Amino acid sequence: MSYCIRCGRQTENEDCICDGCRARQPAAESAAGVPVRGGVPPAASETLPFSRAAKLGLIFSLVAAGLLIWVVLLFTIGWDAAEVSTGANDDAGGFILFLSVVFVFGIVSFLPMVASCVLAALGVVFSAVAVARRKSFRGWEMAVAGLIISAAVLLLVIFAAAIG
Repeated sequence: MSYCIRCGRQTENEDCICDGCRARQPAAESAAGVPVRGGVPPAASETLPFSRAAKLGLIFSLVAAGLLIWVVLLFTIGWDAAEVSTGANDDAGGFILFLSVVFVFGIVSFLPMVASCVLAALGVVFSAVAVARRKSFRGWEMAVAGLIISAAVLLLVIFAAAIG
């Protein structure tokens, strides 16, 4: 909304003519030469382009976190299935069945774990690029979130590898 420079009424139209006194209003411009609507300059975040690196960093980190959660659930299901299979059989055949179930679920969960590490590393790279270029692009807050999530995923994987 802007105000008429002659009568002082609020005008909501964008044709720069007052509704009350029909006086033509000068088009306001910001210091950068950008036309101002309603006498209020646009925010800096509206004029900057959106950072694709920030979006990619957040997406990669969220997918990495999802894969890590999936691996944990898959390993838990595999461990429970192995315990159930050996609960009924206490002989050598039950132990072999236990090892085979653990091996199969271990192999199945290995590939998503590696993909989680790679995607978390990509999330760190893209997010770091977006944070470094935060003055030229908007959306760097997403990059900070991507950095935090990716770092958490990588630390969890490193901690799990150190324990195992």
